[in-house]
Amino acid sequence: MRTTHTIAAIRSGNFNGMDWEAEYVITYSYVRGAAPIIHPADNADPGCPAEIEFVSISPGASDVGAFTDPAQRDLEEWAADWLDENRAAAIESAEDDMQPDPDYARDLALEYAYFARETED
Repeated sequence: MRTTHTIAAIRSGNFNGMDWEAEYVITYSYVRGAAPIIHPADNADPGCPAEIEFVSISPGASDVGAFTDPAQRDLEEWAADWLDENRAAAIESAEDDMQPDPDYARDLALEYAYFARETED
């Protein structure tokens, strides 16, 4: 199952002797990997690695006239490279997003109790 997640990334550089930093939010799709399975009959399933694919980056390149498209392409290439370099962090973030909220059951029970009390009156 393909899911969509976001992760924060910081890009820094130097322009005309001035250091700069910009924070971006990268949106990516994630498909869980499968572990290899060793079958007793020696029919081993090699499994497959997790898949991460760049979707978008926000904020995008500002409107800089004729240079907007190349600037956006450069930004998207940087984001895709960042995801490749930080693959473990992206996988961990996606897995954390997919964990159930530990407070969900409690919140649902409290909400149910509140509405049950409201309808009794």
